Amino acid sequence: MQTANWRILSLPRCAIATVGLVDLLAALIPWASKARITHDQLGVALLLSSLSIAYSIGTVTFERVRVLLAKGTSPSMCPNLLATWTFAAAILLPLRLAALVCVIAAIADWPARNVARQTDPHKYVYSTAGAVIATAAANYLVATTQVPYPLGVLIAAIGYVVVGAGLIALVMFASGQGRNVAIFVKPETHRIELLTVSVGLTEVLLHSSHIPLIWLSLPAAIGIQHWSSRDALLKAGALPEPMGEAVWVHVSRGLVAGCGLSAVLRVDTDSPKALRELTLNIQSGCDALGQYGTGLAITLVDCPETHADALADRLRSALVEVCPGAKVAVAASPRDGATLDALLVSTEADLIVAAAGDPTRSRPQE
Repeated sequence: MQTANWRILSLPRCAIATVGLVDLLAALIPWASKARITHDQLGVALLLSSLSIAYSIGTVTFERVRVLLAKGTSPSMCPNLLATWTFAAAILLPLRLAALVCVIAAIADWPARNVARQTDPHKYVYSTAGAVIATAAANYLVATTQVPYPLGVLIAAIGYVVVGAGLIALVMFASGQGRNVAIFVKPETHRIELLTVSVGLTEVLLHSSHIPLIWLSLPAAIGIQHWSSRDALLKAGALPEPMGEAVWVHVSRGLVAGCGLSAVLRVDTDSPKALRELTLNIQSGCDALGQYGTGLAITLVDCPETHADALADRLRSALVEVCPGAKVAVAASPRDGATLDALLVSTEADLIVAAAGDPTRSRPQE
Protein backbone atom coordinates (compact mmCIF):
# COMPACT_ATOMS: atom_id res chain seq x y z
CA MET A 1 0.00 0.00 0.00
CA GLN A 2 1.09 3.56 -0.57
CA THR A 3 0.75 6.24 2.07
CA ALA A 4 -0.61 9.65 1.19
CA ASN A 5 0.11 13.24 2.21
CA TRP A 6 3.77 13.18 3.21
CA ARG A 7 6.92 14.52 1.59
CA ILE A 8 10.22 13.11 2.75
CA LEU A 9 12.13 16.39 3.04
CA SER A 10 9.34 18.15 4.92
CA LEU A 11 8.82 15.38 7.49
CA PRO A 12 9.93 15.69 11.12
CA ARG A 13 13.35 14.21 11.84
CA CYS A 14 11.72 11.30 13.67
CA ALA A 15 9.73 10.42 10.56
CA ILE A 16 12.77 10.70 8.27
CA ALA A 17 14.68 8.40 10.62
CA THR A 18 11.76 5.94 10.62
CA VAL A 19 11.63 5.87 6.81
CA GLY A 20 15.40 5.42 6.59
CA LEU A 21 15.40 2.64 9.20
CA VAL A 22 12.62 0.70 7.43
CA ASP A 23 14.42 1.02 4.10
CA LEU A 24 17.69 -0.13 5.69
CA LEU A 25 16.03 -3.13 7.36
CA ALA A 26 14.46 -4.14 4.05
CA ALA A 27 17.90 -4.04 2.42
CA LEU A 28 19.58 -6.08 5.18
CA ILE A 29 16.98 -8.64 6.34
CA PRO A 30 17.11 -10.88 3.22
CA TRP A 31 20.85 -11.46 3.76
CA ALA A 32 20.15 -13.03 7.15
CA SER A 33 18.78 -16.08 5.32
CA LYS A 34 21.37 -18.81 4.73
CA ALA A 35 19.04 -21.27 3.01
CA ARG A 36 20.37 -22.92 -0.13
CA ILE A 37 18.73 -21.99 -3.41
CA THR A 38 17.80 -24.87 -5.70
CA HIS A 39 17.21 -24.90 -9.44
CA ASP A 40 13.50 -25.54 -8.88
CA GLN A 41 13.27 -22.47 -6.65
CA LEU A 42 15.05 -20.39 -9.27
CA GLY A 43 12.42 -21.55 -11.77
CA VAL A 44 9.57 -20.52 -9.46
CA ALA A 45 11.20 -17.11 -8.88
CA LEU A 46 11.59 -16.63 -12.63
CA LEU A 47 7.95 -17.57 -13.21
CA LEU A 48 6.61 -15.22 -10.51
CA SER A 49 8.83 -12.38 -11.71
CA SER A 50 7.78 -12.91 -15.33
CA LEU A 51 4.10 -12.88 -14.36
CA SER A 52 4.55 -9.63 -12.43
CA ILE A 53 6.30 -7.99 -15.40
CA ALA A 54 3.62 -9.17 -17.84
CA TYR A 55 0.91 -7.87 -15.52
CA SER A 56 2.55 -4.45 -15.18
CA ILE A 57 2.98 -4.08 -18.94
CA GLY A 58 -0.61 -5.11 -19.61
CA THR A 59 -2.28 -2.93 -16.98
CA VAL A 60 -0.12 0.20 -16.81
CA THR A 61 -2.88 2.44 -18.18
CA PHE A 62 -5.51 1.08 -15.77
CA GLU A 63 -3.22 1.63 -12.79
CA ARG A 64 -2.16 5.12 -13.87
CA VAL A 65 -5.80 6.16 -14.01
CA ARG A 66 -6.53 4.66 -10.59
CA VAL A 67 -3.52 6.38 -9.06
CA LEU A 68 -4.51 9.71 -10.63
CA LEU A 69 -8.07 9.43 -9.35
CA ALA A 70 -6.75 8.64 -5.86
CA LYS A 71 -4.68 11.83 -5.82
CA GLY A 72 -6.02 14.89 -4.08
CA THR A 73 -8.10 13.04 -1.48
CA SER A 74 -7.10 13.34 2.15
CA PRO A 75 -6.49 10.92 3.69
CA SER A 76 -6.29 8.26 0.99
CA MET A 77 -4.73 4.89 0.31
CA CYS A 78 -3.77 3.49 -3.06
CA PRO A 79 -3.12 -0.24 -2.56
CA ASN A 80 -0.94 -1.97 -5.11
CA LEU A 81 -1.07 -5.54 -6.35
CA LEU A 82 2.44 -6.66 -5.41
CA ALA A 83 1.02 -9.23 -2.99
CA THR A 84 -0.22 -11.32 -5.92
CA TRP A 85 3.35 -12.54 -6.42
CA THR A 86 5.31 -11.41 -3.39
CA PHE A 87 3.19 -13.39 -0.93
CA ALA A 88 3.51 -16.55 -3.02
CA ALA A 89 7.27 -15.89 -3.19
CA ALA A 90 7.39 -15.53 0.62
CA ILE A 91 5.95 -19.00 1.09
CA LEU A 92 7.56 -20.88 -1.80
CA LEU A 93 11.06 -19.38 -1.88
CA PRO A 94 14.03 -18.69 0.40
CA LEU A 95 13.96 -15.15 1.73
CA ARG A 96 16.69 -13.79 -0.55
CA LEU A 97 14.88 -15.01 -3.67
CA ALA A 98 11.52 -13.81 -2.33
CA ALA A 99 12.96 -10.33 -1.72
CA LEU A 100 14.34 -10.30 -5.27
CA VAL A 101 10.86 -11.08 -6.63
CA CYS A 102 9.53 -8.14 -4.56
CA VAL A 103 12.08 -5.76 -6.07
CA ILE A 104 11.51 -6.97 -9.65
CA ALA A 105 7.72 -6.69 -9.25
CA ALA A 106 8.08 -3.18 -7.81
CA ILE A 107 10.37 -2.03 -10.62
CA ALA A 108 7.95 -3.40 -13.22
CA ASP A 109 5.06 -1.62 -11.47
CA TRP A 110 6.86 1.73 -11.28
CA PRO A 111 5.78 3.13 -14.69
CA ALA A 112 2.18 2.94 -13.48
CA ARG A 113 3.11 4.90 -10.35
CA ASN A 114 5.42 7.34 -12.10
CA VAL A 115 2.64 9.74 -13.04
CA ALA A 116 3.99 12.98 -14.53
CA ARG A 117 4.27 15.84 -12.04
CA GLN A 118 2.71 13.71 -9.31
CA THR A 119 5.55 11.29 -8.63
CA ASP A 120 6.66 10.48 -5.07
CA PRO A 121 9.59 8.07 -5.58
CA HIS A 122 10.57 8.00 -1.90
CA LYS A 123 7.03 6.90 -1.06
CA TYR A 124 7.25 4.01 -3.48
CA VAL A 125 10.65 2.98 -2.13
CA TYR A 126 9.15 2.90 1.36
CA SER A 127 6.16 0.91 0.07
CA THR A 128 8.50 -1.60 -1.59
CA ALA A 129 10.58 -1.85 1.58
CA GLY A 130 7.37 -2.57 3.47
CA ALA A 131 6.55 -5.36 0.99
CA VAL A 132 10.01 -6.90 1.54
CA ILE A 133 9.62 -6.81 5.34
CA ALA A 134 6.07 -8.19 5.13
CA THR A 135 7.44 -10.95 2.91
CA ALA A 136 10.13 -11.71 5.49
CA ALA A 137 7.46 -11.88 8.21
CA ALA A 138 5.34 -14.31 6.18
CA ASN A 139 8.41 -16.40 5.36
CA TYR A 140 9.33 -16.62 9.05
CA LEU A 141 5.80 -17.48 10.19
CA VAL A 142 5.30 -20.31 7.72
CA ALA A 143 8.67 -21.78 8.71
CA THR A 144 8.20 -21.59 12.49
CA THR A 145 4.47 -21.95 13.16
CA GLN A 146 3.80 -25.49 14.42
CA VAL A 147 0.41 -26.03 12.78
CA PRO A 148 -0.79 -27.99 9.73
CA TYR A 149 0.55 -26.55 6.48
CA PRO A 150 -2.64 -24.92 5.06
CA LEU A 151 -3.34 -23.23 8.40
CA GLY A 152 0.27 -22.09 8.65
CA VAL A 153 0.00 -20.45 5.22
CA LEU A 154 -3.18 -18.65 6.32
CA ILE A 155 -1.43 -17.37 9.46
CA ALA A 156 1.44 -16.19 7.25
CA ALA A 157 -1.05 -14.34 5.04
CA ILE A 158 -2.49 -12.56 8.07
CA GLY A 159 1.03 -11.68 9.20
CA TYR A 160 1.86 -10.33 5.72
CA VAL A 161 -1.14 -7.97 5.74
CA VAL A 162 -0.68 -6.89 9.38
CA VAL A 163 3.04 -6.12 9.00
CA GLY A 164 2.46 -4.20 5.74
CA ALA A 165 -0.32 -2.12 7.29
CA GLY A 166 1.68 -1.65 10.49
CA LEU A 167 4.62 -0.12 8.64
CA ILE A 168 2.29 2.38 6.99
CA ALA A 169 0.72 3.23 10.34
CA LEU A 170 4.21 3.62 11.82
CA VAL A 171 5.24 6.30 9.34
CA MET A 172 1.88 8.03 9.77
CA PHE A 173 2.42 8.30 13.53
CA ALA A 174 6.05 9.37 13.06
CA SER A 175 5.03 12.13 10.64
CA GLY A 176 2.29 13.48 12.94
CA GLN A 177 -0.60 12.01 10.96
CA GLY A 178 -1.76 9.49 13.53
CA ARG A 179 -5.36 10.60 13.14
CA ASN A 180 -5.30 9.22 9.60
CA VAL A 181 -4.74 5.69 10.91
CA ALA A 182 -8.55 5.52 11.19
CA ILE A 183 -8.63 4.66 7.48
CA PHE A 184 -7.36 1.18 8.38
CA VAL A 185 -10.78 0.30 9.81
CA LYS A 186 -12.46 0.96 6.47
CA PRO A 187 -13.08 -2.19 4.39
CA GLU A 188 -12.26 -0.43 1.11
CA THR A 189 -8.73 0.23 2.39
CA HIS A 190 -7.93 -3.49 2.44
CA ARG A 191 -10.14 -5.10 -0.16
CA ILE A 192 -7.62 -4.97 -3.03
CA GLU A 193 -4.81 -6.18 -0.78
CA LEU A 194 -6.96 -9.03 0.53
CA LEU A 195 -7.97 -10.01 -2.99
CA THR A 196 -4.36 -10.13 -4.14
CA VAL A 197 -3.24 -12.07 -1.05
CA SER A 198 -6.05 -14.52 -1.82
CA VAL A 199 -4.63 -14.98 -5.32
CA GLY A 200 -1.21 -15.55 -3.73
CA LEU A 201 -2.71 -18.14 -1.39
CA THR A 202 -4.22 -19.93 -4.37
CA GLU A 203 -0.82 -19.94 -6.11
CA VAL A 204 0.78 -21.53 -3.06
CA LEU A 205 -1.89 -24.23 -2.79
CA LEU A 206 -1.67 -25.01 -6.51
CA HIS A 207 2.12 -25.35 -6.31
CA SER A 208 1.93 -27.47 -3.16
CA SER A 209 -0.55 -29.76 -4.93
CA HIS A 210 1.78 -30.00 -7.96
CA ILE A 211 -0.82 -28.37 -10.21
CA PRO A 212 1.04 -26.25 -12.82
CA LEU A 213 -1.53 -23.46 -12.99
CA ILE A 214 0.25 -20.61 -11.19
CA TRP A 215 0.09 -18.68 -14.48
CA LEU A 216 -3.67 -18.28 -13.89
CA SER A 217 -2.73 -15.59 -11.36
CA LEU A 218 -1.97 -13.30 -14.30
CA PRO A 219 -5.54 -13.09 -15.71
CA ALA A 220 -6.84 -12.98 -12.12
CA ALA A 221 -4.65 -9.96 -11.29
CA ILE A 222 -5.56 -8.23 -14.56
CA GLY A 223 -9.23 -8.78 -13.72
CA ILE A 224 -8.77 -7.28 -10.25
CA GLN A 225 -6.92 -4.31 -11.75
CA HIS A 226 -9.64 -3.72 -14.35
CA TRP A 227 -12.33 -3.93 -11.68
CA SER A 228 -10.52 -1.55 -9.30
CA SER A 229 -9.91 1.02 -12.06
CA ARG A 230 -13.52 0.81 -13.19
CA ASP A 231 -14.62 1.16 -9.56
CA ALA A 232 -12.49 4.31 -9.18
CA LEU A 233 -14.16 5.85 -12.23
CA LEU A 234 -17.56 4.79 -10.92
CA LYS A 235 -16.88 6.72 -7.71
CA ALA A 236 -15.98 9.73 -9.85
CA GLY A 237 -19.37 9.44 -11.55
CA ALA A 238 -18.01 8.19 -14.86
CA LEU A 239 -19.78 4.87 -15.36
CA PRO A 240 -22.13 3.57 -16.57
CA GLU A 241 -23.67 6.94 -17.51
CA PRO A 242 -21.69 9.98 -18.67
CA MET A 243 -20.56 12.06 -15.72
CA GLY A 244 -21.80 15.59 -15.32
CA GLU A 245 -19.79 18.42 -16.82
CA ALA A 246 -18.27 19.65 -13.53
CA VAL A 247 -17.19 16.15 -12.50
CA TRP A 248 -15.84 15.36 -15.97
CA VAL A 249 -13.76 18.56 -15.99
CA HIS A 250 -12.36 17.78 -12.51
CA VAL A 251 -11.41 14.20 -13.42
CA SER A 252 -10.07 15.13 -16.84
CA ARG A 253 -7.77 17.85 -15.50
CA GLY A 254 -5.91 15.23 -13.48
CA LEU A 255 -5.83 12.71 -16.31
CA VAL A 256 -4.46 15.18 -18.86
CA ALA A 257 -1.93 16.60 -16.39
CA GLY A 258 -0.75 13.15 -15.36
CA CYS A 259 -0.57 11.42 -18.74
CA GLY A 260 1.92 12.71 -21.29
CA LEU A 261 -0.11 11.14 -24.10
CA SER A 262 -3.79 11.96 -23.80
CA ALA A 263 -6.55 13.40 -25.94
CA VAL A 264 -9.99 14.92 -25.71
CA LEU A 265 -12.62 13.93 -28.25
CA ARG A 266 -15.87 15.89 -28.47
CA VAL A 267 -19.19 15.45 -30.24
CA ASP A 268 -21.56 18.40 -30.52
CA THR A 269 -24.63 16.35 -29.62
CA ASP A 270 -25.70 14.27 -26.64
CA SER A 271 -28.22 12.16 -28.54
CA PRO A 272 -28.54 8.49 -27.43
CA LYS A 273 -27.19 7.35 -30.81
CA ALA A 274 -24.07 9.47 -30.45
CA LEU A 275 -23.66 8.29 -26.86
CA ARG A 276 -23.84 4.67 -28.00
CA GLU A 277 -21.11 5.18 -30.60
CA LEU A 278 -18.86 6.88 -28.06
CA THR A 279 -19.45 4.12 -25.51
CA LEU A 280 -18.47 1.47 -28.04
CA ASN A 281 -15.09 3.17 -28.45
CA ILE A 282 -14.31 3.83 -24.81
CA GLN A 283 -11.41 2.06 -23.08
CA SER A 284 -13.41 0.64 -20.21
CA GLY A 285 -11.86 1.40 -16.85
CA CYS A 286 -9.60 4.17 -18.18
CA ASP A 287 -11.19 6.72 -20.47
CA ALA A 288 -13.54 9.28 -18.90
CA LEU A 289 -16.87 9.91 -20.64
CA GLY A 290 -18.89 12.97 -19.73
CA GLN A 291 -21.16 15.77 -20.79
CA TYR A 292 -19.62 19.04 -21.93
CA GLY A 293 -21.55 22.02 -23.21
CA THR A 294 -24.43 20.79 -25.34
CA GLY A 295 -22.61 17.61 -26.33
CA LEU A 296 -20.41 14.78 -25.10
CA ALA A 297 -16.68 14.41 -24.48
CA ILE A 298 -14.21 11.60 -23.81
CA THR A 299 -10.81 11.97 -22.20
CA LEU A 300 -8.61 9.34 -23.86
CA VAL A 301 -5.80 8.14 -21.60
CA ASP A 302 -2.36 7.13 -22.91
CA CYS A 303 -3.61 7.79 -26.42
CA PRO A 304 -1.08 8.98 -29.05
CA GLU A 305 -2.31 11.68 -31.43
CA THR A 306 -2.41 9.30 -34.40
CA HIS A 307 -4.72 6.95 -32.52
CA ALA A 308 -6.93 9.83 -31.40
CA ASP A 309 -7.21 11.13 -34.97
CA ALA A 310 -8.05 7.65 -36.26
CA LEU A 311 -10.75 7.25 -33.62
CA ALA A 312 -12.24 10.62 -34.58
CA ASP A 313 -12.34 9.56 -38.22
CA ARG A 314 -14.10 6.31 -37.32
CA LEU A 315 -16.67 8.17 -35.26
CA ARG A 316 -17.34 10.65 -38.07
CA SER A 317 -18.03 7.76 -40.43
CA ALA A 318 -20.26 5.98 -37.91
CA LEU A 319 -22.24 9.10 -37.02
CA VAL A 320 -23.01 9.86 -40.66
CA GLU A 321 -25.33 6.84 -40.58
CA VAL A 322 -26.88 7.11 -37.12
CA CYS A 323 -26.69 10.82 -36.31
CA PRO A 324 -26.42 12.93 -39.51
CA GLY A 325 -25.03 16.39 -38.96
CA ALA A 326 -23.11 15.53 -35.80
CA LYS A 327 -19.66 17.14 -35.66
CA VAL A 328 -16.59 15.50 -34.12
CA ALA A 329 -13.43 17.24 -32.95
CA VAL A 330 -10.29 15.90 -31.31
CA ALA A 331 -7.26 17.49 -29.67
CA ALA A 332 -4.22 15.56 -28.47
CA SER A 333 -1.49 16.31 -25.94
CA PRO A 334 1.24 17.42 -26.38
CA ARG A 335 0.45 18.39 -30.01
CA ASP A 336 -2.42 20.72 -29.15
CA GLY A 337 -1.59 21.65 -25.58
CA ALA A 338 -0.53 20.24 -22.24
CA THR A 339 -3.65 21.14 -20.23
CA LEU A 340 -7.33 20.28 -20.44
CA ASP A 341 -8.20 23.92 -21.08
CA ALA A 342 -5.87 24.07 -24.08
CA LEU A 343 -7.34 20.88 -25.53
CA LEU A 344 -10.89 22.15 -25.04
CA VAL A 345 -10.05 25.42 -26.80
CA SER A 346 -8.65 23.45 -29.73
CA THR A 347 -11.72 21.21 -30.02
CA GLU A 348 -14.05 24.20 -29.69
CA ALA A 349 -12.33 25.90 -32.60
CA ASP A 350 -12.66 22.76 -34.72
CA LEU A 351 -16.36 22.43 -33.92
CA ILE A 352 -17.00 26.06 -34.85
CA VAL A 353 -15.22 25.62 -38.17
CA ALA A 354 -17.07 22.36 -38.86
CA ALA A 355 -20.43 23.95 -38.00
CA ALA A 356 -19.67 26.77 -40.46
CA GLY A 357 -19.44 24.19 -43.22
CA ASP A 358 -15.66 23.85 -43.48
CA PRO A 359 -14.75 20.14 -43.31
CA THR A 360 -11.02 20.78 -42.93
CA ARG A 361 -9.24 21.00 -39.62
CA SER A 362 -8.69 24.39 -38.04
CA ARG A 363 -4.95 23.79 -37.73
CA PRO A 364 -2.66 23.06 -40.66
CA GLN A 365 -1.95 19.42 -41.47
CA GLU A 366 1.64 18.27 -41.13
